[in-house]
Amino acid sequence: MTKSLMPGLVYMSGVMLSTEKYSRATTLNMLLIAFGVLICAIGELNLNVRGLVQQLSALGFEVRASCSPPAVSLSHS
Repeated sequence: MTKSLMPGLVYMSGVMLSTEKYSRATTLNMLLIAFGVLICAIGELNLNVRGLVQQLSALGFEVRASCSPPAVSLSHS
């Protein structure tokens, strides 16, 4: 999670060292990213391994189902 904050930290240090121009839009974007990282970090604190396995399994079955050919042909002869 902390690696996700790196672009914001680089931007902030660039602004402080005058190697980057301050932009309100960029700052708001970085704050939005930081807020999302905070939400993810809180979610990891309450991690339920069984729920994670179930979600990943469901995702795997969904990918497998979308990649396999249909079992029944719908063409009319």
